[in-house]
Amino acid sequence: MQASRLRSKGQIIGIILHELGHSLLNFWQNPSFMNEETADAFATYMLMVSGDARLVEEFAQSFEKGNP
Repeated sequence: MQASRLRSKGQIIGIILHELGHSLLNFWQNPSFMNEETADAFATYMLMVSGDARLVEEFAQSFEKGNP
């Protein structure tokens, strides 16, 4: 079993928003609700709207490191 990776606040919130994006897009009957890039865009937008650039940066770093 692989040890769990430490995650930053931005990564955790980004993951939650990503999954919320899938759920809301499905609820709204958007045909792209299963698209991972669409859910990532939703999460990124919501983080940007929060006004905390640090959260956006931490979420973006998870993509640079190749972490799903």
